[in-house]
Amino acid sequence: MKKYRCQKCGKVWYSSADLRICPECRGELEEANNKYYFTFGSSGQIYEGGWIEIYADSLKEAQEKFITRYGDKAYKRPGILNYSWNYTEEEFKKTIMCTGDNFGSKCHEVIK
Repeated sequence: MKKYRCQKCGKVWYSSADLRICPECRGELEEANNKYYFTFGSSGQIYEGGWIEIYADSLKEAQEKFITRYGDKAYKRPGILNYSWNYTEEEFKKTIMCTGDNFGSKCHEVIK
Protein backbone atom coordinates (compact mmCIF):
# COMPACT_ATOMS: atom_id res chain seq x y z
CA MET A 1 0.00 0.00 0.00
CA LYS A 2 1.18 3.49 -0.86
CA LYS A 3 0.89 6.51 1.38
CA TYR A 4 -0.33 9.79 -0.12
CA ARG A 5 -0.59 13.28 1.38
CA CYS A 6 -2.89 16.00 0.05
CA GLN A 7 -1.04 19.19 -0.80
CA LYS A 8 -4.20 21.21 -0.14
CA CYS A 9 -5.72 19.84 3.09
CA GLY A 10 -2.79 17.77 4.41
CA LYS A 11 -4.80 14.59 4.96
CA VAL A 12 -3.07 11.26 4.49
CA TRP A 13 -4.56 8.47 2.38
CA TYR A 14 -3.44 4.87 1.90
CA SER A 15 -4.20 2.97 -1.29
CA SER A 16 -2.86 0.19 -3.46
CA ALA A 17 -4.06 2.19 -6.49
CA ASP A 18 -2.23 5.24 -7.85
CA LEU A 19 -4.16 8.18 -6.43
CA ARG A 20 -3.79 11.69 -7.86
CA ILE A 21 -6.75 13.61 -6.38
CA CYS A 22 -7.78 13.86 -2.72
CA PRO A 23 -11.17 12.16 -2.25
CA GLU A 24 -12.18 14.80 0.30
CA CYS A 25 -11.06 18.24 -0.93
CA ARG A 26 -10.08 17.42 -4.53
CA GLY A 27 -6.55 18.75 -3.95
CA GLU A 28 -3.51 17.18 -5.60
CA LEU A 29 -1.99 14.17 -3.85
CA GLU A 30 1.71 13.43 -3.62
CA GLU A 31 3.27 10.13 -2.61
CA ALA A 32 4.41 10.53 0.99
CA ASN A 33 7.34 8.66 2.44
CA ASN A 34 8.10 8.68 6.12
CA LYS A 35 10.83 11.01 7.33
CA TYR A 36 13.52 9.61 9.62
CA TYR A 37 16.04 11.65 11.58
CA PHE A 38 19.49 10.21 12.30
CA THR A 39 21.28 12.19 15.00
CA PHE A 40 24.98 12.54 15.75
CA GLY A 41 26.91 12.88 19.00
CA SER A 42 29.54 15.40 20.01
CA SER A 43 32.44 13.54 18.34
CA GLY A 44 33.59 10.40 16.54
CA GLN A 45 30.78 10.25 13.99
CA ILE A 46 30.22 11.51 10.45
CA TYR A 47 29.12 14.90 11.80
CA GLU A 48 29.57 16.57 15.16
CA GLY A 49 26.07 17.10 16.51
CA GLY A 50 23.02 17.80 14.39
CA TRP A 51 21.14 15.31 12.28
CA ILE A 52 20.27 14.22 8.77
CA GLU A 53 16.76 13.68 7.42
CA ILE A 54 16.04 10.60 5.31
CA TYR A 55 12.81 9.96 3.39
CA ALA A 56 12.00 6.25 3.25
CA ASP A 57 9.14 3.78 3.60
CA SER A 58 10.76 2.04 6.59
CA LEU A 59 13.65 2.36 9.02
CA LYS A 60 15.41 -0.45 7.17
CA GLU A 61 15.15 1.48 3.89
CA ALA A 62 16.39 4.66 5.64
CA GLN A 63 19.42 2.77 6.96
CA GLU A 64 20.10 1.38 3.47
CA LYS A 65 20.01 4.91 2.05
CA PHE A 66 22.39 6.02 4.84
CA ILE A 67 24.83 3.22 3.89
CA THR A 68 24.54 4.05 0.17
CA ARG A 69 25.19 7.75 0.79
CA TYR A 70 28.12 7.41 3.23
CA GLY A 71 29.76 4.14 2.13
CA ASP A 72 32.48 2.94 4.52
CA LYS A 73 31.94 6.00 6.75
CA ALA A 74 28.42 4.70 7.45
CA TYR A 75 29.89 2.07 9.79
CA LYS A 76 31.53 2.74 13.14
CA ARG A 77 32.65 -0.90 13.08
CA PRO A 78 31.23 -3.94 11.24
CA GLY A 79 27.49 -4.17 11.84
CA ILE A 80 27.28 -0.89 13.83
CA LEU A 81 26.03 2.17 11.95
CA ASN A 82 27.82 5.45 12.67
CA TYR A 83 25.07 7.65 14.12
CA SER A 84 23.74 8.17 17.64
CA TRP A 85 20.02 7.56 17.34
CA ASN A 86 17.18 7.39 14.84
CA TYR A 87 13.75 8.96 15.23
CA THR A 88 10.55 8.95 13.23
CA GLU A 89 9.24 12.40 12.38
CA GLU A 90 6.62 12.13 15.14
CA GLU A 91 9.25 11.16 17.73
CA PHE A 92 11.65 13.89 16.61
CA LYS A 93 8.97 16.58 16.93
CA LYS A 94 8.74 15.72 20.65
CA THR A 95 12.44 16.42 21.26
CA ILE A 96 14.09 19.72 22.12
CA MET A 97 16.17 19.32 18.94
CA CYS A 98 13.09 20.05 16.84
CA THR A 99 12.95 23.66 18.03
CA GLY A 100 16.63 24.02 18.91
CA ASP A 101 19.74 22.14 17.95
CA ASN A 102 21.86 19.12 18.79
CA PHE A 103 25.34 19.92 20.15
CA GLY A 104 25.20 23.28 18.37
CA SER A 105 24.25 21.91 14.95
CA LYS A 106 21.01 21.37 13.05
CA CYS A 107 20.20 19.51 9.81
CA HIS A 108 23.29 18.70 7.75
CA GLU A 109 21.64 16.97 4.82
CA VAL A 110 18.35 15.64 3.43
CA ILE A 111 18.40 12.29 1.63
CA LYS A 112 15.45 11.43 -0.61
